[in-house]
Amino acid sequence: LEEAAALYRKLLDRRPDDYDLHVGLQAALGVSAAQQHVAQERARQAAAAATASSSSSSSSGGGSSEAGQQQQQQQRPAGQFWHGSKGRRQLLRQYSDAERQQLQQLYQGLAQAYPKSSACQRIPLDFLTADAFTTAAHQYVHRYLVKGIPSLFSALKPLYADPAKAAALGDLFAKLQASCESSGQLPPPPGGDMTASSSSSADNNNGSNEADASTSGAADDANNTAAAAAAAAALARTTR
Repeated sequence: LEEAAALYRKLLDRRPDDYDLHVGLQAALGVSAAQQHVAQERARQAAAAATASSSSSSSSGGGSSEAGQQQQQQQRPAGQFWHGSKGRRQLLRQYSDAERQQLQQLYQGLAQAYPKSSACQRIPLDFLTADAFTTAAHQYVHRYLVKGIPSLFSALKPLYADPAKAAALGDLFAKLQASCESSGQLPPPPGGDMTASSSSSADNNNGSNEADASTSGAADDANNTAAAAAAAAALARTTR
């Protein structure tokens, strides 16, 4: 498993937003829910291969067999990590306390290594709880709101299956909306915007001109408060 984990880490260097690689890394590190998903996926693939073999040897009903095979390949086992062609996630509730702590340490390192990776910031919202969840959620949504990225709700939607997280998100977006309406600004997330700070550090290393351009771009994004307020208001209404 240690060798597999090392291999997954190398692959993440190339594709840090590949959710399948994240599942594999978690499974290699002994996270039981990830291991269960990998076993279910292997069983699904084996069943699909058996169906394909059976349909190819059959001389009749080829069209219906092919359709049935395609339908089976599109199905995903219950309780899995991510499903669908765009990597939509289902909420997991079967993490142990030890696994949550292990994953928290893992993704703190991954977020620092890949500051621009959306997956490394989104996945922790599945296993974090209480104040740690609220802090991570604030850091995650801040960049989406100032950039006006429309897929924010789609990314957060699976979390609403958990009443505690749905309530926390509702409170967060209500506070963001109130801040936009009262001061015309979004409050900075606790600890600052990790993506912005990491990008700023990289720009400083590449020269003062690029750093100035990055700072100017960040200021322009921050001034786009009208759109951010509208987005925060819409998300706040969704949770009520």
